[in-house]
Amino acid sequence: MRPLPDASPLRAAKAAAVETLAPLLNAIVPQEGRIATPGDYYEWYFAYGEVLRPKTVLEIGVLGGGSAASLVLGAGGENCSIEHFDLIDNESHDQQAVPLALAASRVTRAAGGKFRANAYLLDSQRLRALPDGPLYDLISIDGDHRTGPCFHDLRISLPRLAPGGHILCDDAQWDWVKWAVDDFVAEHAWLDDLFVATHTGTRVLHSMGHIGECPLLEGCR
Repeated sequence: MRPLPDASPLRAAKAAAVETLAPLLNAIVPQEGRIATPGDYYEWYFAYGEVLRPKTVLEIGVLGGGSAASLVLGAGGENCSIEHFDLIDNESHDQQAVPLALAASRVTRAAGGKFRANAYLLDSQRLRALPDGPLYDLISIDGDHRTGPCFHDLRISLPRLAPGGHILCDDAQWDWVKWAVDDFVAEHAWLDDLFVATHTGTRVLHSMGHIGECPLLEGCR
């Protein structure tokens, strides 16, 4: 695991998002659909969308759609490159800020209706494999933070990661999540492993494993 370099284009995109994201997000995701956090959370998702420009996205663990909508807005909103977005809830319904279908509609709205987000009200811990769909350029894992369940979500996601794709594992400053990612990377040494020091910490796994191949490290050699 290495820290995200100061010169990463992700940092520049995140800094710019501080000025641009709030009014866009407020119009799409009211406060009840967002987590209570300092202004250092959704901007990172906006930055991932802007820098990585994924075409296919999966999010496991959905609260209210704020993170996913921020990513779509960063990727260009209705002009974004995203064509397919799947959401899977792996927590009990009463832990969600809003129903999963509403969270999905907010993602669709962020894209200006360019695509319709697919919502799967499934417990990922009961899945041996993900539902049928594409390979994903970006997978965001933010569900059950216990070590075993987090490892399970990583395990079922990896076969569906596109070449050159990225996995975001949120809340990586929690020991349970850290241990899960550490164990997973130890089993898959070809994954590049970056740590982004958000207020909760994010581990970013990149499937190429070469510093010159990752957009988040462009210009940092």
